[in-house]
Amino acid sequence: MNDQIDTLQGIAMFDGLSTEDMKRLTEVAQIMEFETGELILHEGGNGQNLWVVLEGECEVYKHQQDGTTPGNSVLLAELGPHSHFGELSFFHAALHSADVKAKTHVRVFRLTRKAFDALAKAGSCAPYKLAYNAMATVSERLRRMDKWVTELLDHSQLDNHHMTEWEQFRQKLFPA
Repeated sequence: MNDQIDTLQGIAMFDGLSTEDMKRLTEVAQIMEFETGELILHEGGNGQNLWVVLEGECEVYKHQQDGTTPGNSVLLAELGPHSHFGELSFFHAALHSADVKAKTHVRVFRLTRKAFDALAKAGSCAPYKLAYNAMATVSERLRRMDKWVTELLDHSQLDNHHMTEWEQFRQKLFPA
């Protein structure tokens, strides 16, 4: 048990958790391993799990929906040790938005939504601290995306067609 707690120390997702919080987490979570190329999450799947990479690397892929190339995927991210994923479906029950597969042999920490809810119901602060830490990472990702989109718009000359696409995209993000 102490080895598992030691493994989680220093990972941003677990910042602010007391030794007791860590102990409770390690009692309800699982450490899992996946081999190179193995699918961890499938786009369109519906499991509510929060994952933290302990060792190894994962790749996040999104299937293109434009119909031009069936089965074609875009690499969205490469995740190394201490990265987390699955938070979108974990905190908002929805289908997985992308595939996550092991780029190398990986060891991951997995917390189910059921275990998270049970910890919260038992009065543990751990779920709230995890949610806060996950939100900080998601907010930073969104901030970087906003900057990138703004730079793209600043460096391009949008014709009427592309301006219409931009307006549609913006309205999907921020519906009235």
